[in-house]
Order: sequence, then C-alpha cells, then structure tokens
Amino acid sequence: MKRMIGVVLGLSIAAVAAAASGCGGQSCNAMLPYCALDVALVHQSWEPGAYTFRFSLDGEHVRCTADLPLAEGETLACDSDKVTSPGWGPHHRAAGEWHAVLSITGSPSEVHILVEREGVEIGSTSIHPHYETTEPNGEGCGTCKNDDAIFAF
Repeated sequence: MKRMIGVVLGLSIAAVAAAASGCGGQSCNAMLPYCALDVALVHQSWEPGAYTFRFSLDGEHVRCTADLPLAEGETLACDSDKVTSPGWGPHHRAAGEWHAVLSITGSPSEVHILVEREGVEIGSTSIHPHYETTEPNGEGCGTCKNDDAIFAF
C-alpha cells in the first residue's frame, strides 16, 4: 500500500511539473495575457452628472453607470465583467480633448455604444473590430485577440 501511494504521489508531482513547464510539452510563459478591445472615449468636456454607458456586444446588452467626476480610485459600475474601465479618468489627451478607456473582453465582432448624461443621449457609435491574434504565452499556448478603437463625440 505504501508503495502504491508513493507511485501515485510521484506521478502527481510529475504531472504538476509537466504542466508548469509548458503547454503540451512546449515551453510556455506563465503570464496572464491581456485580451480585449480597448475603446478610447474622446469628448470635449465630461460635464459633472450621472452617465450611463449602454453596450451591445454581439447582441448581449451591458450597462455601466458613473457619477462624474469620479473620485480617486472609483470606476464605472457595470452589470457584466465584459466591460471594465482600467483607464477611466477622464485623462487629458490633447488640447481641449478628454478621454477615458474602456476594455471589452470576449472578442465581440460587433459593438454598439450609447452614452447618456442625465438620461439624454450625447453620443453613439458602432464598432466592427479588426482583431490582431497573438500567442502571448508562446506558440501553441493559446491565442489572444486585441484591438483598439476611438469613439469621439
């Protein structure tokens, strides 16, 4: 019985070591890839108020809200983790322009965005991304799709 436990333990350790050393016998990095469509929202002035951002991602609806200006460390509140706001500021981009960056995961082929301030539409657009497919953890270790878009309104 002790010998069987030793064999099972040895096989388990070997399996963990093989998994850690690569993907299917290949040498793969252990980094978590960043895979998203980043959309820069460029607007002349983000006036204080209650904002709603409505998304249709290949027909799946996502709603995010924020009272601007956001306090330090605050972010949009979204009803899905498919939309995040890692670059919300708004950040100064160029003279007279301000922007925020929203990240959309899941590689949607069609994205519709509608922005409202105090319940009034202030901008809308449709985006058809042209993703670049990469293998950030090494060949054969999984793919990642990324693209960038600008929505100026």
